[in-house]
Amino acid sequence: MRLVTDIGVLRERYQGEWKIEHFIKTPEDYQIMTRALEDVQVHTDNSAFEESERKLGGGGITVGQLIGLGTGRTPLMVLQVDWVGLEQWSLDIAMEEPEMMELLEVMNDIKLREIRAAAASKAEHVKLWENLSISTMGPALYRRHMVPLYREIIGILHAAGKRLQVHYDGQLRVIADTIAELEFDGIDSFTEAPEGDMTVEEARKCWPDKFLWVHPNLSLYEHPETLAANIRRIQAAAGNTRSCLMISEDIPPHWQTTVPIVLETLEHIG
Repeated sequence: MRLVTDIGVLRERYQGEWKIEHFIKTPEDYQIMTRALEDVQVHTDNSAFEESERKLGGGGITVGQLIGLGTGRTPLMVLQVDWVGLEQWSLDIAMEEPEMMELLEVMNDIKLREIRAAAASKAEHVKLWENLSISTMGPALYRRHMVPLYREIIGILHAAGKRLQVHYDGQLRVIADTIAELEFDGIDSFTEAPEGDMTVEEARKCWPDKFLWVHPNLSLYEHPETLAANIRRIQAAAGNTRSCLMISEDIPPHWQTTVPIVLETLEHIG
C-alpha cells in the first residue's frame, strides 16, 4: 500500500499475513504522514450497527468499533503496532523525536474526533483494540501518553451515555492500579498466564466494578478432562455479574467437542 502526498510517498508491504515494511522509517516519514492526515474528515455511520442489530434480533449486543487510524487503537499504539514497528518506535519515543511528537498530537486530535462521532452513534458500547504490550510500552510511557487521552475519551463517551471496553489481553500487573483509577467500563479479552500475568481472581479484586470479558487460555481446551473444572474456577472468580467468557482471535483446539463442554458447564452454573 502507498500513501502519496506532495512532500513524499510512504509505503508498507506484507508477506502473507506478516508486515515486512512499515510506513514510517525516518523522521521525514513522520512529516509525510502528518501531511497525509491533513483535512481528515470523520463521520458517523450506523449502517453496519443497524445490520448487526437486525441479525441479532435482541439476542446479543453489537459493540461499536472505530474504523479510522490504524485498526481502532489509540494513536501511540497505532504508531507502535501499525505504522512504525517496535524497534524504530522504541528509539523514537525514547528520544522524543520532534516529528513523532508532532504527528502524535495530530493523531490524538483525530482520535478524539472519532470518539465524538462514536458518541453520536447508536452503539451503546465502544471498543478500543489496543493490543497493549506493557513490556514494550513501559508504565511511565503508559501513564504519560495514554492515560490523559483515555480520560478525555472516557469523558466524551460517558457524557453521551456510552460504555468503553479496552482490548487488554496481555500482562497488566504493573499498571493494574492505574487501570483501576481509569473509568473503563470493561476489560476485553482478559487472559491469565502465560499470556497475561494476573489471575481472574486478582483482576476482580483489583477492578471490582469493571466488566470482565474473560478469554480462557487456549491451552485449557487441550485438556478436556479438566476444562469444566477450570471454567467453574474462572466463573466463580469473575462473579455471576459484570463478567462473561469469550473466545478471542483464535479458534480453540478441538472446538467441536470442547466448546460444548464450556456451554454445558455454564448452563449448570446457571
